[in-house]
Amino acid sequence: MKKLTSAALLIFSFFGVSANSQDKSSLALDSTNPIAVGGILRVSADSSEAIRVGDAALAMAGDPQPLPASSRASTSAIRLGEEKNAPGESGKGLNPLGVNWALTESYRVGVGDVLDVRLPEIGTTQSTLYTVIDGGLLDFPLVSNPVKVAGLTTDEIAALLAREIKFLENPQVVVNVRDYGSHYVNVAGFVAAPGARALRREAVPLYVVLSEARLLSEATWVVINRVGQSPIVLDLADRDTTGTLVLAGDEIKVAGMPLVRTEYFYAGGAISTSGQKPYHPGMTLTQAIMASGGITTSAGNMVRITRQGEDGLLITSEYDLGKITEGRTPDPLLKAGDRIEVVKLP
Repeated sequence: MKKLTSAALLIFSFFGVSANSQDKSSLALDSTNPIAVGGILRVSADSSEAIRVGDAALAMAGDPQPLPASSRASTSAIRLGEEKNAPGESGKGLNPLGVNWALTESYRVGVGDVLDVRLPEIGTTQSTLYTVIDGGLLDFPLVSNPVKVAGLTTDEIAALLAREIKFLENPQVVVNVRDYGSHYVNVAGFVAAPGARALRREAVPLYVVLSEARLLSEATWVVINRVGQSPIVLDLADRDTTGTLVLAGDEIKVAGMPLVRTEYFYAGGAISTSGQKPYHPGMTLTQAIMASGGITTSAGNMVRITRQGEDGLLITSEYDLGKITEGRTPDPLLKAGDRIEVVKLP
């Protein structure tokens, strides 16, 4: 009994010393900072499709325990590409971008995280919050030297501390992340709350981040810039898009203009400005000539349109520009990639 009493006094003494050195000891233990979820996440500009993500996003934001399979997608919502994205029974399936779904069930501590470290069998009135400092170290008062915890899960840290506490026999240690300070993505563009967003897993579905940043109604597509990879372009009209997993360090840009590939036609011959010109669907021959500055004084009435056939061979058609402008012949529609040549006078 005397030995137990002495150990308890020593523990209280250590907690008293450590509490004054923690820079975040004043954080309220009974509060959380859940992701602000509006319930409906917009995924298309015309509101024709939406994903209900409230339950899953809140689960991601709260207690850092593995999400149950039922929380990954609401049964009343659009299914996020189940065949492509879902982890399956083993929980080890790959996201379409090659990110393992198992990463959504773990969090590895890093510098800046604040840990709540408790010995449940020993009560204390002092703070139980400890910040992971530079070098990935945790300075816990019941351990003689700081221990390296960066890259470990909370369960692994608890086991490590239990081994390092030498004057207690088989101590029970419980570790939780109180404040996430090491895993971040940056969100910019058409969102109501741009800026850094903390990740509470090693990988998090995009819809969790977007629900916190709050998409604007004009948002139509997303670009994810990831170190060592080409930009990842995602169309929000595709209902599978928001199941894409994002990682710490990703730069996420939400754009509001439609993702349209620029197409061209090509003008030459007796025309004022020859070369490559932007094409738009519905463009006619005379419109293309006007967009190229019109014809020159050396131009005749003959215009050739050359385009590539299905077999890859070029097909040339000739038109009388005079008859078109007089309304005697229809103004032909162009296609992307067409070549128009205004024939010069002999």
